[in-house]
Amino acid sequence: MSDLNVGFIGLGLMGRAMAGHILRKGYRLHVVANRNREPVDALVGEGAHESTSAAALAREVDVVLLCLPGSKEVQQVMAGEAGLLAGLGAGKIVVDCSTGDPSLTEGIAAAVVSTGAGYLDTPVNRTPEGSRGRASERLGGRRCRAVGKSASAARKLF
Repeated sequence: MSDLNVGFIGLGLMGRAMAGHILRKGYRLHVVANRNREPVDALVGEGAHESTSAAALAREVDVVLLCLPGSKEVQQVMAGEAGLLAGLGAGKIVVDCSTGDPSLTEGIAAAVVSTGAGYLDTPVNRTPEGSRGRASERLGGRRCRAVGKSASAARKLF
């Protein structure tokens, strides 16, 4: 098992497939429930750990992957006492695989970086049915040591 602790938020069709792949690769996986318990229960049954909130998940892991419908949903997950930003800090990495709105993504990235964490905008493509563990990703982030570390961690997961 890898010593990298991975958190995953957004267990819809693509997110569920990606999270399962990460778990099968031997990473310790932490997930949070949203609207549908089925993917959480299935992943916990396969060995994942369920966190009580996005903030708790961020405190428990090294890397957080987000696979949400869009930037507005990412902003919602980030906000509040139980939100992701409340649990982030130095050395943490956020890999945002959501379909982002560039005008909002810059603000999301700035909020994450203000906590001391690294941020990568990493949209994926292909459908869950078509990917079969081969999702295509693009990594984007500001040039700095944290991004280099973030990109290295993200490549291991994908």
